[in-house]
Amino acid sequence: MNAAASKKDPFKNIRLLKYLINSVCKYFFISQEYRKQFTLLLSQLLLLLLIFAAVCLYTDIFDFKEIPYYLPLHSLMETASIVVSMMVFAVGWRPSGHNFPGNVSLLACLFFFVGLLDFSHTASYLGMPDFVSPNDAQKQLNFWLAARLLGALALLVVSARPWRPRRFSASRYVLFLLLLVGVILLNWMVIFHQSWLPDTFIPGLGLTSFKKNFEYSIMIINIITAIILFSKMKNQNNFNVVPLFGAVVVMAMSEYMFTLYTTMVGAYNVFGHIYKVISYLFIYRAIVLQVIDEPYKALQASEERFRHIFELAPIGMVTNRLDGQFTLVNQAFCSMLGYRREDLESMTFYDVTHPEDKNLTDADRQKLITGEIVSYQREKRYLRKDNKVVVGVVTSSILETDQQGNVSFIAQVEDITARKQLEENLQRSSAEIAQFSQVLAHHLQEPVRLQLCFAERLKSLISEEGFSAEVRQALAFIVDGAAYSRNILRDVQLYLDLTRSCGGGRYCDAALAVRQAQDQLAAKILDAGALIVCGSLPPLFIDPDRLVELLVALLENSLTYRHPDVRPVITIRALEAKGGALLVLEDNGPGIPEKFRERVFNAFERLHPEQNQAGTGIGLALVRKILESYGGRVWIEGREAGGTRVLFSLPNTQELDHEM
Repeated sequence: MNAAASKKDPFKNIRLLKYLINSVCKYFFISQEYRKQFTLLLSQLLLLLLIFAAVCLYTDIFDFKEIPYYLPLHSLMETASIVVSMMVFAVGWRPSGHNFPGNVSLLACLFFFVGLLDFSHTASYLGMPDFVSPNDAQKQLNFWLAARLLGALALLVVSARPWRPRRFSASRYVLFLLLLVGVILLNWMVIFHQSWLPDTFIPGLGLTSFKKNFEYSIMIINIITAIILFSKMKNQNNFNVVPLFGAVVVMAMSEYMFTLYTTMVGAYNVFGHIYKVISYLFIYRAIVLQVIDEPYKALQASEERFRHIFELAPIGMVTNRLDGQFTLVNQAFCSMLGYRREDLESMTFYDVTHPEDKNLTDADRQKLITGEIVSYQREKRYLRKDNKVVVGVVTSSILETDQQGNVSFIAQVEDITARKQLEENLQRSSAEIAQFSQVLAHHLQEPVRLQLCFAERLKSLISEEGFSAEVRQALAFIVDGAAYSRNILRDVQLYLDLTRSCGGGRYCDAALAVRQAQDQLAAKILDAGALIVCGSLPPLFIDPDRLVELLVALLENSLTYRHPDVRPVITIRALEAKGGALLVLEDNGPGIPEKFRERVFNAFERLHPEQNQAGTGIGLALVRKILESYGGRVWIEGREAGGTRVLFSLPNTQELDHEM
């Protein structure tokens, strides 16, 4: 029964092994990020461990101590190690502009010199042509131990150091020069003064205790490094900890084999070198993952996100070359113009642009290329496949410039055809309403004038006939109402005139405008007993008639809203201002509370409608309308002595032109 089940499920044992490895990962709290990778690594390490155990068991039993053609085999394995070391250096020694962890460059730098020491070891091997001085076992072993120690220390240092971006690019060059000097001195010592160094191998007896202890020390360094790396697998890291862990474990196995041989050409030596090459390949894999694979995957993910955003954007998105040829278009742009994607990607944007707008963006694109601007936005008309006109807002910038200097652009095209139609309808409706209001205000003034005229005539007749006080009071209400209607219709018509056009401007005499405003309000000034004080005023860039209307509105406001028992004193003067003129009108009236100082500039806004003052509530709105049409502004401040302080500014000609 068990045999039958085994035949039906030949991979049962493999799945059981994976289950056991996963259980080990969970038991040791290995991060979920590393479990799959660590499971594969652990399988590889178990296989290497079985081979390692077989070598240790059967080498002495079958006396695999003299391998034929060992020298070329040794040269081949060492050459492989040197090549892998140099590949680690080539991949990890990045330019300073790349934001890679400093440990990558450090490991690459150290393994460059590990490769040099391996070369010296290979060249010094017994049987090779003499490497400067006669080759012997002591010479090649000294180079060997130096290379193994440097490799073990390199892995220990990069495992213990934080993997942060390199801060000082010059430091790696300093380290490179120091290591170069050290390796040259070591070569000089081994080649010319080998007697200074302890014995490592005695022919006929094998390895010395110094050599074995040195290899054991390197093994201990590798074990410590493995423990550090294993502990780091409990958390997520910004480097490839699993391949480095595999490298130090295999390197420790390799070092142990080099403590067992008694002859230079035995199986321990062969498998020790094989395991060394495997450990180097693990290191190379870690560096490749860090420097090439992961950035490449990040680039792929970034491109995928870009394509996803590009394709699903609710507005048109396109990329094109300098000649206008589309390279990418999204579905929104296809729907906007009514073309298929493949049709558009064989066309240029000139082909779908309205004839009158074809050269509209050429100057902007040239400014992008020269660096004058980083992006531009403008309205542009397009032609759909059915020849209907579509209006779009184009926002474009440079996407990339390749090594040959070819520029490509990316653009967003928002279809605003419906919005433009709504704006045109709204403008037409607003113009019609304004025209209707203008005509209405104008035509209503005549019946109101007649109403006021006959009401005043009737009032004088009734006074002469001696009618009752109640009748006279009712008639007075009629007269006041007619006068108010006349004034408000006059102000409405003026306000609508300002809405339709602001008129031209020129420098005019502000003092003369003040006198003209006083003449228009002479009766009211006399009735109030007001004192108007005008200081020295600069010429103002504004239409003279508009300036008079503005001053009339301000003066009338101060005269209307005054203390009943205090003589009104109104002062007009100029203040210092840069790039224009700043005037202030001050009165000694009741003042305006701070919370209402912005509201009073709204049309028909009156702070005290129940008090039945004569104002229409539109005077200050007229003031703001006039000033804003000439690029100026108006605001209200309080006075410590009481009253109101109205400030208004006007720019000079150049500033106004710039604003418009």
